[in-house]
Amino acid sequence: MLFGAFSVFGFAATQSLLPRLVPQARLVPANARLDQTDAAAATLGPAIGGGLVGLLGAPVAITVDAISYLIDAALNASIRVDEPRPDPSNRSLRTEIGDGLRWTYRHRALGPLGALIAGLAVGLIGDRPTLIGAVIAFAAAALTAALSPLREAPGHNGVKVETAPSPEDAYPA
Repeated sequence: MLFGAFSVFGFAATQSLLPRLVPQARLVPANARLDQTDAAAATLGPAIGGGLVGLLGAPVAITVDAISYLIDAALNASIRVDEPRPDPSNRSLRTEIGDGLRWTYRHRALGPLGALIAGLAVGLIGDRPTLIGAVIAFAAAALTAALSPLREAPGHNGVKVETAPSPEDAYPA
């Protein structure tokens, strides 16, 4: 469960960091390569993990996996990006959360999805209000974090429009 929760934030961070690292003209090929890497990891990861479990045993394989995440975190922390600082005087965490929730629940597709999540939370958890509130808040935060890059896509009414790169862009000579 924690992996899934942190994955949402990791994906949002990846999507917002890449445009800071890559020039605009190379962004589509960079996104394509990032997606190719994810696909390769999703394909090869279980096979390599299964091989490590068979060869070294489960505890060692889990340790290797944990170490790989620590290396990933250290490498990501070493990336230096000049990022403009927002003016803190006109924003607050409460305002940011409210803006994100309003945007999410007013969206024609995400609003019903949020209502569905709330209904599922009540149905699955029962009548424990604190737990229901926590699940709904977490789901709303996860949706907001995952979709925040979509909010800033100019000219597309909140929908990020991307096309697949041409072979020439994806695999330059």
